[in-house]
Amino acid sequence: MHLTQFLKRFDTEQKCIDFFRDYREQHGLVCTFCTSKDLHWSSSKRLWHCNGCSKRLGLRKGTIMENSKLPYRIWLTVLYLMLITKKGYSAKEMQNLLGHNRYEPIWLMMHKIRIMMGKRDQQYQLDGFVELDEGFFAGHRKKGVNHKGQAFKEIDRNEKVLVAVNRGDKGAKYLKMTVVDSLSKKDIAYEVPKMIGRSATVITDGRRCYTPLENLVEEHQVHIIRNKKEVCNVFPWVHIAISNAKKKIKGIHHHVNNKYMQNYLNEFTYRFNRRNFNEKIFERLLIAVTAFAWFA
Repeated sequence: MHLTQFLKRFDTEQKCIDFFRDYREQHGLVCTFCTSKDLHWSSSKRLWHCNGCSKRLGLRKGTIMENSKLPYRIWLTVLYLMLITKKGYSAKEMQNLLGHNRYEPIWLMMHKIRIMMGKRDQQYQLDGFVELDEGFFAGHRKKGVNHKGQAFKEIDRNEKVLVAVNRGDKGAKYLKMTVVDSLSKKDIAYEVPKMIGRSATVITDGRRCYTPLENLVEEHQVHIIRNKKEVCNVFPWVHIAISNAKKKIKGIHHHVNNKYMQNYLNEFTYRFNRRNFNEKIFERLLIAVTAFAWFA
């Protein structure tokens, strides 16, 4: 859907409400209290009545819009704008585009969407031939005063991120990025099964923390690289993914708080994995944000 088509389709709040209502009904609306599908719509109150338990179900119930006071038009616009470009937007840029008075609701809304992007990708595992490596992403800057009494900023610490890419004959296919507390064998053994299927063939460098992979995947290939120039030949796609993600975060957000790093990586990964969806990507994101409660 092109921008002009989107603006024409959702030019009023009522059109957005009608669209969201029809969309939820078409994609399996159920009562959150008794799981009944026998519901009828009340236009005057903008909610469904359950014929099974007589409970009321709001239009936002069970979605990331629940408890939000932002208009439906803003929600749909932000969902669309977060996918329309490869680079994305910061919360401040999004606030300026929407002409909203407050920064905090826009910031929170975008993080809710990023959380749901991550939950959607958690349903899938990588298979086939997988490159696995670690990346170090600059965390937030903390303010301080040096011994001369001068204010300064310094990088707090680097966030450790496990990055996996499965590749095919024509290049990279799908990507996974997960923030980890440490690169210990225990953390690797815990995180890798959530990212990579057991039938996969995984290639890593000679780092000792990856030794548990021998029991987690079908085949574990270790390539110890002595010459840095050979890295791009052995791990072509995983390093490109790490580099592009760093450039995106630094270029758009400049620096991010450590505890929100995973959310920004979720957005990058979600867009990368659906880079060939074209016009269907907006509908796919709608499925993600309405299929689960964002806080679940």
